[in-house]
This record gives sequence, structure tokens and C-alpha cells, in this order.
Amino acid sequence: MINKKILLVEDDQDIRETLVELLEGEGYEVLFAENGQIGLDKLAATKDLPHLILLDLMMPVKDGFQFCAEKE
Repeated sequence: MINKKILLVEDDQDIRETLVELLEGEGYEVLFAENGQIGLDKLAATKDLPHLILLDLMMPVKDGFQFCAEKE
């Protein structure tokens, strides 16, 4: 069991669902968000930070660049 958490922030539903399925199939716990704001909200709501964030840069609401700027 890998027991590692990943946050996936991706607005394209097909890509998001495929990556979640693949990563979970490899034993990762995957949190996912449809845009940067939801991703930031999920980070704020979890006590254990993810080991890795996979972040799309071009998204509606809050893009990957804005996400990174708020996490600095």
C-alpha cells in the first residue's frame, strides 16, 4: 500500500476522471478539484497536506498561476 495523498486540480472532467482512476488504481489517495478555488478550499479543509499537487494551469474561476500565488 502506497498510502500517499495527491491533490489533482483539473477542469476537464474526462482528464480528471481518467487520472483519478489511474492514480487510485496505483494505490494513491486522490483528492480532486474542478478549479483552483475549489483546490484551495480542499487544502484548507484537510489536516494532512497532500504529498503531491497535480495542477492544471489554464482553468476557469482561479487558474493554476493564481493557485500558486495564494499558496506562497
